[in-house]
Amino acid sequence: MIDLLGRKRRRKEAELKERELELAEKTADIEDRKLKQQRTIIRMMQDEQVRNAKNDAPVMLAAPALMPSVVPSGQKTAVAMDSCQSIYEYASIGIPNFYGTFPGYPVLAAMSQSSDYRAVAETTATEMTREWGRFKIDDPDADSGSDLTDTQLEAFKMQEEQKASVRQRKINQINDAFEQYGVRDLIRRAVEVELGMGRAQIYIKLDHTDDKLPFVTDPRGVKKGALKGFRLIEPMWSTPSVYNANDPTEDDFYVPTKWYVLGKEVHADRLMTLVMRPVPDILKPAYNFGGISMFQLMKPYVERYQRTADSVAQIVQAFSLTILSTDMSGILTSGESDANLWLRAGIFNRFRENSGMMLLDKESEEIDQINTPLTSLPELLTKAQEQMAGPSHTPLVKLTGATPAGLNASSDGEIRVYYDYLMAQNEAHVRPIIKTFSDLIQLDLFGEIDPTIKWEFNPLYQLNAKELAEVQDINGRNAAQLVTAAIVSPQEARQALSKDEQSPFNGIDVDDVPEGQGVDDSFGEGSDSGLEP
Repeated sequence: MIDLLGRKRRRKEAELKERELELAEKTADIEDRKLKQQRTIIRMMQDEQVRNAKNDAPVMLAAPALMPSVVPSGQKTAVAMDSCQSIYEYASIGIPNFYGTFPGYPVLAAMSQSSDYRAVAETTATEMTREWGRFKIDDPDADSGSDLTDTQLEAFKMQEEQKASVRQRKINQINDAFEQYGVRDLIRRAVEVELGMGRAQIYIKLDHTDDKLPFVTDPRGVKKGALKGFRLIEPMWSTPSVYNANDPTEDDFYVPTKWYVLGKEVHADRLMTLVMRPVPDILKPAYNFGGISMFQLMKPYVERYQRTADSVAQIVQAFSLTILSTDMSGILTSGESDANLWLRAGIFNRFRENSGMMLLDKESEEIDQINTPLTSLPELLTKAQEQMAGPSHTPLVKLTGATPAGLNASSDGEIRVYYDYLMAQNEAHVRPIIKTFSDLIQLDLFGEIDPTIKWEFNPLYQLNAKELAEVQDINGRNAAQLVTAAIVSPQEARQALSKDEQSPFNGIDVDDVPEGQGVDDSFGEGSDSGLEP
């Protein structure tokens, strides 16, 4: 009997020790899992810190990476010389905020595939050339002939009419040549490339000349019939071969005099280079002697907008959060997967729709729903878009077609400011290129350059038919009032109308007064001009 009780006690003690060992093993396993999770979290935080440190660290300036074969075999590009390395190191001290250095043409080309970047380049280039312009005769040295006799004045007028006729024929030929060479489209594409990559060049192709040699834009440099055309060159295909980096007092300081164009050396005179946002001299080698592209300036703002748009999409996708309160003791106590729990979650998601029905355990389950407010999301997107459009000065109505909301809301003022900005860009950067086009075409056609033929940009803001009629009516009334008050003569009023390019009377013969009316009653019979007949 005593032996039987002893065996039972020893068996219970053995079972108790076995359970204690199992419990100790489970406790050790749970602690080991917790430790692994903590290590994983610590490692993730460390990796995040490393990534942030890399993003915040200044990017050292370096010579730009060029496309293969841009520099001839056996030659060395000017912007990769060892003597430039000290400049890169000096310029890399304290690099500010976003930019760091030139991102490279492959990166900029990849960015052009995004509509958020591309829309700005296409919109700006199209708007700058939309209304285009025209050639006109502007002769500041023209003699009015006021001191001539009647006979001499008649001969003088005939001579001036002949000159004007010849000049007009020249203008017509120049316009035809502009159409033939596609000058308008070339400039539009050049502006678009410059906005995307920081530089664009238009190659001047002349017959029987050496591209390595300079030429002057006069009859000595361009013979009649020598012009063969023009070609747009994107910046990844060219790099300077010679430039002055020694004497800042010279005109060519940090201005390339020769370029490598895919293995061929071309003198700078034969390349019309467009750079609308130049960088300081110290950064020009790092930017391949181009400027900061608009894509690079927009990059931080576009990335913020895209992150905002993605976040808004995620909020809209999961704006309603459904919470199912159920038994999770299996996962919380043992840390192991509970098949029943995942099955319950799968059934819940499967029937989670308006036409479905969900059955809940009355005692152990509850359901709740949290909805995220969506009222402020459109405002967040709009603000992000406005910041994205800031670097290019482009109104949202032009960039995205988004019209302002609200009573009497209008973007007319923004558009007028935008047009003023584009006209300033045209005057500063596009006019010199058009002047070169005009001079080359005149030399090719006529063998000389007529200094009285000038280019004028058409206004980007155009009045509609109603507004134009109202302006003409106001101008006509003002002219009639000035004649009635004897401030100007009817002949002077006719002359002003004949020179008004928006008036339907533009170009009329001032002296050809309608039959039956004198000069003094040219505004109608019975008009009291206050002048003696």
